[in-house]
Amino acid sequence: MSTSESSTKGNLERKVKYKTDDPRLRPSSSSPEAQATFLRRLGQARASQPPVSKPGRVARVSSIISNIAIPGMFIFALFYCVFLADWGPDDHVFAGPQLWFKRQTAAFWSVPPQPRPSQTATSLEPES
Repeated sequence: MSTSESSTKGNLERKVKYKTDDPRLRPSSSSPEAQATFLRRLGQARASQPPVSKPGRVARVSSIISNIAIPGMFIFALFYCVFLADWGPDDHVFAGPQLWFKRQTAAFWSVPPQPRPSQTATSLEPES
């Protein structure tokens, strides 16, 4: 074995030995010194970060709008697909609800028939 090979082997052994023996480099070290060092460094890192603030007005408004708009779009799409979409001339699963919806809208937008004057006159006269 040459001297360069032995020195390289010795350096590798020292590196490996150093990395495995140093408790500060092992994350699962349970020594009190390593834990104190970790907590001290963690405290320094937290102190150097800016404090976390509340979300701004734009973020709050955006959150409210998205929480209203997304379910609203889903409900509208469901309403459209069930009651208004044309699914072809054959009978389909939404034929019954669509027929019911058409009857309800026709009844809502139609004007009820006016009673005939003879019917109102007889109903207003007191019976004797």
